[in-house]
Amino acid sequence: MEQFIDSRPILWLPSDVWFQFLDRRLGILAEMHGKLYQMRPPNYGVLSGLFAFLMQSVMFTPPMVNTFVRESLAALEYKRHCDSDGMFFLHTFDISKSPCIIGILQEDDSSVKRYLGGGLKTPGVSLIRGPQAAPQGSDDEQGRVEYPLGRTPTWTQIKQSLEADPFELVPRWRFPVELMVYEKAARSSIKGKACKIFIKWCCHIWLILSPDWVKPGSDRVEATTINGALECLTLDFMANRMVNIQIRPCNAGLRGVSGRPMLSFGERWRIYFPDEGNVLTRRWEVFVEEGGYLHLYHQEARRLNVNETLELNRCLAELLSHCQCLPDSDLPEAGDAIWRVEKKKIILLANPKHLLMDEVGSGGGGGKKRAARAPAAHRPARDAKIQLLMEEGISAEVSAKAVKLKEASIRAEKKRRLDGQSKKKKNYRQPPKAKPKKACSEEGEGEDEEEEQEGADEEEGEKEQDEDEEDEDEEEEDDDA
Repeated sequence: MEQFIDSRPILWLPSDVWFQFLDRRLGILAEMHGKLYQMRPPNYGVLSGLFAFLMQSVMFTPPMVNTFVRESLAALEYKRHCDSDGMFFLHTFDISKSPCIIGILQEDDSSVKRYLGGGLKTPGVSLIRGPQAAPQGSDDEQGRVEYPLGRTPTWTQIKQSLEADPFELVPRWRFPVELMVYEKAARSSIKGKACKIFIKWCCHIWLILSPDWVKPGSDRVEATTINGALECLTLDFMANRMVNIQIRPCNAGLRGVSGRPMLSFGERWRIYFPDEGNVLTRRWEVFVEEGGYLHLYHQEARRLNVNETLELNRCLAELLSHCQCLPDSDLPEAGDAIWRVEKKKIILLANPKHLLMDEVGSGGGGGKKRAARAPAAHRPARDAKIQLLMEEGISAEVSAKAVKLKEASIRAEKKRRLDGQSKKKKNYRQPPKAKPKKACSEEGEGEDEEEEQEGADEEEGEKEQDEDEEDEDEEEEDDDA
């Protein structure tokens, strides 16, 4: 027997036996990988990379292996088993136990999570929050807050994290204690009216979303309480209901961020609740019809005085400020997008108040720090008009109504004038005036200066010549005399 082994014999197998074995091995690996996907253990990323490597190794040698996969293979003595047995088997793998495999990393670290998050960019793949994700402010029994990227991540790190794995920075949503007054508010109170309008707005925003962006089998959004409406605007709800979403951070109120500042979530009441009489685009006009949330908002606002209307808008702004995510909508009078699509993905904004961080850091490509803007030197035009009327002895309520009515009449007149024009007149565009040409080079400028100097010299020469001729004429007149 020893002589037979020393001769290095070759064991020949029929091709059907060998390929059946490979097919069975690949099928079992894929089946176990699918079960791990359903279970989502804390080290799912490490296990997924290991199983993907083994499935590729059935047919070819993987050309690229990630670092965490190499570390797992080294811990399991992959090379030693292949040298002795010719193939690697997971003898210690038991899916019914926790952990499934002993000897490898038992929980995915931030590098593994970020790598897996990059795979979620493929269209059709949904975002799923892992079962190990902790709620906001619950790192341990002492209540210390967990910061996955540190207390001061850079703006670039925030954007990359939200794009790859938004659940890393956005915790599970909890109903805020400060909104309990809205839960207990009477229906006839201002807060009660705000809750009624907000709930209807939430349902109608989801109603206008095309079914192509909703996962099959999803129920219709029918919120009946303020808590239910706010839950419909959380990251978990949107990720479980929609397909192909991309989360972007809202930079409102954050220092150290480059780019134009966005409207905060509270200030976005101006987007979703425009005043009656504003000229709206066709997407928003649907909600003004009877039964729409804007019809209800305008109906309630007509019954209130100016101070009560301001309080209603303040309540709506407060409710919006506690939303975890919102669609990146345009202003009704400026654009037509309620749900914005870019590169085949729905764009959602994450509320900076709900991100697990303290402030934006300044290192590592976070952009130049923007200095705090000084307050505006002038009052808004509407406020200035109201103040002018109040100077004449008119009350604030009457002044505000007068300004509002005048603006509505101006908009209506403008719309009437535009409707009466022909399409040719509407599309007429007066071309801009041509700007004066500038010198293309210093040489050209020098030539122009020389030409101007020569022209000036010629003019002076002509003037001197004219003066000489006048002197000669005077001398001739003296001689004649």
